[in-house]
Amino acid sequence: MGLSRPPRPGDAQWIRAGRGILHAEQPEGGRHGLQLWTSLPPAQKFAEPTYRSWRAADIPEIRRPGARVRVIAGTMEGVAGPMALATPTVFAQASSQAGATLTRAVEKTARARSLRARRRANERTPAAGRRGRACVC
Repeated sequence: MGLSRPPRPGDAQWIRAGRGILHAEQPEGGRHGLQLWTSLPPAQKFAEPTYRSWRAADIPEIRRPGARVRVIAGTMEGVAGPMALATPTVFAQASSQAGATLTRAVEKTARARSLRARRRANERTPAAGRRGRACVC
């Protein structure tokens, strides 16, 4: 596709491989991030390859006392993320201070997964320099 847009802290990228795409990462220096891979529905397996990216400033947030949730894909509390996926999916990044509480209702028919990252209060992430980050999918 000939695209090259290195991600910065807080950015999001989406690649639909479809019928084929060459994906080569050549990071310079340290890298801190998360990649999620999903399978396309059978009818979309040979779709046209696609790439999109969003800067951190383009990802909407929900703010609560002591916490914030960046909605990357899907909808939470009426806030829609910019990434449109092939199946109904909510992909969000939650950051909270010690003692803060976040809840998310999940439909009975839904499958829910979460990836939790716990750090000591004085430990920082290398790329973003932020504390207490977790990714909720």
